[in-house]
Amino acid sequence: MPIIIVSESEQLSLALGDSTLTYRRVPAVKRAELVQKHTTFGLTDEPSWQLAMVAYALLGWDNVQTLDGVAVPFEARLVGTLPPPVILQLMAKIQESTPAPENIRKNSPAPSSAGSPSTA
Repeated sequence: MPIIIVSESEQLSLALGDSTLTYRRVPAVKRAELVQKHTTFGLTDEPSWQLAMVAYALLGWDNVQTLDGVAVPFEARLVGTLPPPVILQLMAKIQESTPAPENIRKNSPAPSSAGSPSTA
């Protein structure tokens, strides 16, 4: 399987139980920027850095609810309310070199990249 260049317009999905998260991978330059932003005196604040990575990468979700079963529509400001294990699973996905074919959203809006090969 080839390495797939990271695109800001890519949309990937991660099924977790009955919920689905829509995300994009994080390009190396953005990762470096976020690590630097969350590093003081050579020490990286790991939870803060990971949350910033997920906040950048998470594009939406389906079937996310409160404890009372109330549907929660996606809002970027709510990323920090996701359970830590979900953040860790998403962290692993957004740093993959090549997304699994089943995670590529086939019906997502086509990126505006004329001349690029088709992924269909």
